[in-house]
Amino acid sequence: QHVKTKADVWKPSRVGYTDIFSQEYKGIVVAIKFVICSDAEGTLYPREYNSRLHDVKRLGRTGLSFTDKKEAYLLEFKNQDVVDHVHKLILPFNTSWQSN
Repeated sequence: QHVKTKADVWKPSRVGYTDIFSQEYKGIVVAIKFVICSDAEGTLYPREYNSRLHDVKRLGRTGLSFTDKKEAYLLEFKNQDVVDHVHKLILPFNTSWQSN
């Protein structure tokens, strides 16, 4: 996971894995929840982030950015195939998905 600095530069902050969930309201997907567990923290204290659909974007070949409570984050996946798979899972919900 990376965090965006005040200088708009992505800074690596932790390595781990993420679970991704859709959040629904009355049967309509309105947000995506990311639960991130890192090597440093173990699995006992996962961090949860909620992002509205239009705040989830593809970034580069292996990145996925999202905003939670006005703070931006970047998930960097091991390879393009993994992020492509995640993209295909989220894309049907997010008509504003953009590739940068």
